[in-house]
Order: sequence, then C-alpha cells, then structure tokens
Amino acid sequence: MKNITLSVDDGVYRKARIAAAERGTSVSGLVRDYLEKLTHQDSRRKQGVAERNQLMEALLQQTAHFRIGAKPTREEMNER
Repeated sequence: MKNITLSVDDGVYRKARIAAAERGTSVSGLVRDYLEKLTHQDSRRKQGVAERNQLMEALLQQTAHFRIGAKPTREEMNER
C-alpha cells in the first residue's frame, strides 16, 4: 500500500473529519474509498467503450453489403 500526502484547506479538512466520523471511518478511509470508486468507474467506462466498439464493428460487418442508390431529385422526392 502506498502513502500519499495531500494539501487541503483547513475548513475542508474539518468538514472531512466530521463526515468521516459520521461514517465511522477516517479521512484517509474516505479518500481511499473515493479513489477506489473513481478507478472502478473508469475501468467500467473503458469496458463499455470497448463493448460499444465491438458492437459497431459487428454492425458494420453485417451491413457491409448495403449500397446507396442515386440521390433522388427534388421533383422525385416531391412526387405524390
């Protein structure tokens, strides 16, 4: 486990100590929990991006044979 040093405003530190006490933990515990959640969310986001990329690749493969015809003229589009 690594130790880190942070600098925070005195008021922020006091509020953090109160919040930690209310949760039955320490300021270090609050920071550790926050960093764990942050890194977990980041890894989930990266996993989601990878899954979306795989889905898009699969869709591109399935639709590779589709072709677009000539663009209709204004008159053809407005025919009734």
